[in-house]
Amino acid sequence: MPASDQIGEKVRWALMRRLIEVLGEEEAETLMESLPPVVWQQLATKDDLSALEKSLKAEMRGEFAKIRGEFAELKGEFAELKGEFAEMKGEFAEMKGEFVLLRGEFALQLARTTRTMVFTVIGVAVAIMGAMVAIVQTGPAA
Repeated sequence: MPASDQIGEKVRWALMRRLIEVLGEEEAETLMESLPPVVWQQLATKDDLSALEKSLKAEMRGEFAKIRGEFAELKGEFAELKGEFAEMKGEFAEMKGEFVLLRGEFALQLARTTRTMVFTVIGVAVAIMGAMVAIVQTGPAA
C-alpha cells in the first residue's frame, strides 16, 4: 500500500494484531496510538500554520483597510449631513425672524382695525342718539 493512501480500519486492526504478537499488547497500543488516523501528507506542520497565519493576517489587514475606507466615506457623508442641518437651522432662524415680523404686523393691523371699529360703533351710537333726540324734540307736543 502506498504511503499516500489512507489506512482503513481493517488494515489497522491487522497491524494491531501483528504488533501484539511481536511487541506485546501494551507496546502495540502505544505504537498504534502514536500513528495518525490520516495520511501523513495531510498533517499540518508549523511551517504550514505559519504560512496560514501570514495569509490570514494579510487578508484581515485588507478587510480592515476596506472597513476603514467605508468608515471614512460614512464620516464624509455625516459631515455633509451636518452641513445640511446647519443650513436648515439657518433657514429656520430666518423663518422665525420673518414670523416675528409678521406677528408684529398682524398685532398692529389688529389694533388699527379694533380702533376703527370702536370709533365706528361710537359714531353710529352718537348718530342714533342724535336722531332719537331730534325725533323726541320734533315730536307731537304733549
